[in-house]
Amino acid sequence: MRSGKNTKSARESAGILTLNRLLTIRARREQSLRRSIAEHCNEQLELEARIERSRTERQKLCQQLRELNQWCGLLAPREFSEQKNQLHLIYQQERSQQAQLTQYLEENKQLAIKVEALRTLLQRNLLEQEKLRILIKDESSRY
Repeated sequence: MRSGKNTKSARESAGILTLNRLLTIRARREQSLRRSIAEHCNEQLELEARIERSRTERQKLCQQLRELNQWCGLLAPREFSEQKNQLHLIYQQERSQQAQLTQYLEENKQLAIKVEALRTLLQRNLLEQEKLRILIKDESSRY
């Protein structure tokens, strides 16, 4: 009879030990998720700064294009060619800046999706940890 109680007690403490190990694993996963979220949020901040710089640069280029397009008057053929080349160059820079801005915005969107997914995983992890704590408490209070 005594050995039956000891076996049952050993199984129960092994169960608590297993639950505690699971809780430790979940706690490590929580820290990993929190680090990932922080890293991605920092990336988002850096990307938002690049987006703002890109927008500012594009606005400057657009302003230069407007000024060149509004100019009117007579030019010698060589001056006309230079102005035409300058207009083309600024236009190409503006298009390039727009493409870069579009890429940054897409990257920002993807980062936001990643962060949201990580936050969902973190919430699920925290709920699982709470359930494990309740199970450990219930198992411990039985004895």
